[in-house]
Amino acid sequence: MTINTNTDVFSVADFADSIKASAKSSRRGMRLNDETEKIIMPTDEDLPPPVAAGAAATPAHAKKSGKHKAASKAAGENHAPDEPPVDSFLDTLYGEAQKSFTAEFDSLKNELGQLASDAEGKSAVAAADTAATSAPASAPVMEDIYSSSAAHPVAFPAGKAAEKSASDSVFSVSMEHIGDDSPSDFTREIDQISSGGSVVSSVIRNNSVNIPQEYEDIDTNPGQKKKGKKKFLSGLIPGRYDSVGEIFRKCLLLVACLTMAVCIGILGNTYVLEPFLLNDYADVADPNEEEISKFNKENPNIQVKAESVSLITLYNTNSSFYGYLKIDGLGLKFPTVKGTNNEYYLARTFEREKSRFGCPFVNYKNSSPNSGGFDMNTSIFGHSMQNESKDKVFGPLREYRSVEGFRKAPLISLEMLRGHYYFKVYAVFISSANYDSGGYFFNYIFTQLSSEQAFMEYISEIDQRKLYSTGVDIRPSDKLLTLSTCCYDFTNARLVVVGRLVREGENTKVDTSLAKVNANPRYPNEYYTKKGIRNPYANASKWLPK
Repeated sequence: MTINTNTDVFSVADFADSIKASAKSSRRGMRLNDETEKIIMPTDEDLPPPVAAGAAATPAHAKKSGKHKAASKAAGENHAPDEPPVDSFLDTLYGEAQKSFTAEFDSLKNELGQLASDAEGKSAVAAADTAATSAPASAPVMEDIYSSSAAHPVAFPAGKAAEKSASDSVFSVSMEHIGDDSPSDFTREIDQISSGGSVVSSVIRNNSVNIPQEYEDIDTNPGQKKKGKKKFLSGLIPGRYDSVGEIFRKCLLLVACLTMAVCIGILGNTYVLEPFLLNDYADVADPNEEEISKFNKENPNIQVKAESVSLITLYNTNSSFYGYLKIDGLGLKFPTVKGTNNEYYLARTFEREKSRFGCPFVNYKNSSPNSGGFDMNTSIFGHSMQNESKDKVFGPLREYRSVEGFRKAPLISLEMLRGHYYFKVYAVFISSANYDSGGYFFNYIFTQLSSEQAFMEYISEIDQRKLYSTGVDIRPSDKLLTLSTCCYDFTNARLVVVGRLVREGENTKVDTSLAKVNANPRYPNEYYTKKGIRNPYANASKWLPK
């Protein structure tokens, strides 16, 4: 944990300078070695022995002092005749050091600034003072840490507690360690200060001082995040001092990032968002009494079967609702609509919202869903996306290309307001939405034919094209339901599923064991062209609806 506070700190060099200054001003004339900054202190023999208060110095001491003067004179030293006592020297040293420390502390405090408000600073100081004074007896004190002997301690108070936060701690420094050759704990703490450390953190660590919680969460480098953001942006956005090559590189990078973002947005919308928002209407909620009453008032001519009341909810959502298409074996469940043309619902959902998936819609030329009957052929169109076998519209119809798919779902359900109807799958074939190269278009989306004979001729044309026989029979009076969707055998290819309406009183069960593959189905001319094979039906008759 790093703690930054407005702490008074000092360096070894400044401490040495203050000692030098005090030495020069004293009559004793202390010498400092500039290379090691080692302070030459008086030896033990220079110190007077302890005497009782008011007693005079003993002759022995005077004699010893006289010998010392004689030795100094012999060595060529020019000292003042009357040397001050050691206590006077210490007082002078203390005063000079105190002045130097105080000035240094004030200077550093002005540079570092306050990290907390004055009120918070005073509160922190008070907490530190309390912790220091109330520390248990077993905890080491400053005097024990910074000196190996309690002899001659010198205290350096930095200032008043209310004005200087960290300077309330009293530094008790033994004079014996000032001149040691080996670095003491005190020296190491001072070196830590000069190298960017925190004296407060050291004092707290060694004296078990509790720090208020608000100081523990201080961000020691609040500008680093801002610098990181500026550096990141400067690597992307061209600057006024960038070279031409650097500007080109940054512009190219920005264009690439923008292009990537647009592509991710398009792909996410196409393959994730739209399919997710596209409702499959697997379960249709039953309408309440209010919805039924509203429907009856607005549509007095529509007679709703009791079994189809649930469809009123869909009709109230979209009045173009035609019927609810359902193929259990394929998992296809979707409402169908009938618009005023065959284009609007190509790119609209059932709620009329724009979507490339669209909504299954009935040929606008077919009869109204509530007219009371079906046309000879009712066509429903829906999208089937390439390489999306599980899309939610007509993609599941791909399974009808095989006999196995037919056996899974031989029955098509169409529930309408006027009743529930079933269609047995009669045939599946590949056709085209355009005229072929020979100018022929096989029209499988007609609504009515002129006669039952023309209808049976159409059935004969289907029999040539169907991929397999289902075993379901066809009569001239039957009604057809044709489902048409995209396939990708060639350009504008279509997969067509033809169902025959279950006759009144007929069982809906289909015997799928009768299904048989057609060995040579008839395809559009484009199919053979793309395959690069000869069209065996090139000279066959070209049926046209009458």
